Amino acid sequence: MHFSYPRGRRRRARRFVLTGLLLAAGALPIAAAFAQSGDSGAADKQKAAGTEPASSQSGSATSTEKGAVSTAAGQSGAASSATANENALEQVTVFGRNVQLLGSANSASQGYISGTDLKVRPLLRVAGLLETVPGLIAAQHSGSGKANQYYLRGVNLDHGTDLLGRVDGMPWNMPSHGHAQGYFDLNGLIPETVDRIAYRKGPYYADTGDFSMIGTALITTVDRYAAPWLSLEDGQYGWRRVVGGVSKNVGGGVLTGVGQLKTYDGPWQHPDNLQHESLWAKYTKSEKFGNLKISLSRYHATWDPTEQEPERVFGSSVCPNEYCSLDPTAVGETLRWIATANLTSDKWIATAYAQSYDWHMLSNPTYDYQINQFDHRWTAGGHTSRTLINTMKLEVEVGGDFRYDDISSVGLDHTNAGVLVNNIVDNAIKEGAFGVYTDVIWYATENLRLTGGLRGDIYHFDVAALSPGSVAGTKSASLMS
Repeated sequence: MHFSYPRGRRRRARRFVLTGLLLAAGALPIAAAFAQSGDSGAADKQKAAGTEPASSQSGSATSTEKGAVSTAAGQSGAASSATANENALEQVTVFGRNVQLLGSANSASQGYISGTDLKVRPLLRVAGLLETVPGLIAAQHSGSGKANQYYLRGVNLDHGTDLLGRVDGMPWNMPSHGHAQGYFDLNGLIPETVDRIAYRKGPYYADTGDFSMIGTALITTVDRYAAPWLSLEDGQYGWRRVVGGVSKNVGGGVLTGVGQLKTYDGPWQHPDNLQHESLWAKYTKSEKFGNLKISLSRYHATWDPTEQEPERVFGSSVCPNEYCSLDPTAVGETLRWIATANLTSDKWIATAYAQSYDWHMLSNPTYDYQINQFDHRWTAGGHTSRTLINTMKLEVEVGGDFRYDDISSVGLDHTNAGVLVNNIVDNAIKEGAFGVYTDVIWYATENLRLTGGLRGDIYHFDVAALSPGSVAGTKSASLMS
């Protein structure tokens, strides 16, 4: 809950809101007492400041009223205690966000999510964390190990084509992926490692390039835990989850580690049979030249997807209901390693990352032609930014980023019940991207702020054919925006 009141009126505003809640709950006496305590609090402040009214008649009247209340309370004490349990109110906890964006956010479609907003959400899918972003939907199809289908502002973002996701500065989207351009698979992220999510909607930010047309989710992980912890979960449809974490002081810094094992079958006739393993470690240390944060994660999952099915087949001998599976031989597997290093100071930020990725999935969307999609790659890249000017009137930031994907094999096979029939396409791709940008914010007046940005991107593609039916070629392109 966030109140956009001036700083001097926030306490009064919260008092009015809480009083309104009590009145709505039927607690009229309590609300009246709460309001009266606010008035007496104000009177106490006047007295402390030496501005209390000097009228003795007013003070006498107040004393008389208090005496009457005390007498009435004494006479009705027994009755009140008899009905105390009946009138007891259920405890309600109201929490809010501790990030004040009024006057600092570049647009109304920008915000932060952290703390209890993330911790109180029951999660069956890791991408449910992104649904804390107002208006963002993360749907699921083809099993629990596949990247989600995203929707924002009425736009189908497929698996991340126009939704950029970064975790500790490393972009998790996959260009030229074997299933979908911009494939954004968040399943390898352990929910308990997330500290906050900064979200943006729209193409108004020069520091993000590819995949950020509709939205951006910038995820930051925790630096340490206050105490070791362990969570054991058991639920319907074969849901089993074990996850735990610990932080230790090591070499003048803090080393944090988290491990997770998870299984899930789902309500399907053919079980999803998800087998999920993930590990995550992070080391943080303060140096003279800045704060250093290094993280390493591993994620491996296998699953048997139940895909979308034509409605006309429901109730037939091959599909009794909507939970049936027309092709029980479909499988999927992901193995992913990610290493990230961040170095920050007061005026600049530098990020470097590397990734090893191995993925394939058998699917049969038309149920008469099974296919196997695959993607094997290495990725390296980085990002840096520096604040050149930071005054009351003007802010100027410059920066750049680069990324190189060495895709040893990406393509498509025709299979039958998991057995290779023939290859359709198989390519090796070397793809590089380089971008520079500048962001400017000018505070023209107290009530007027102007923002602008300029970004330039260069892309280079080198595609080699690994099978007779594949295409090959080299192409470069640039874009100024």
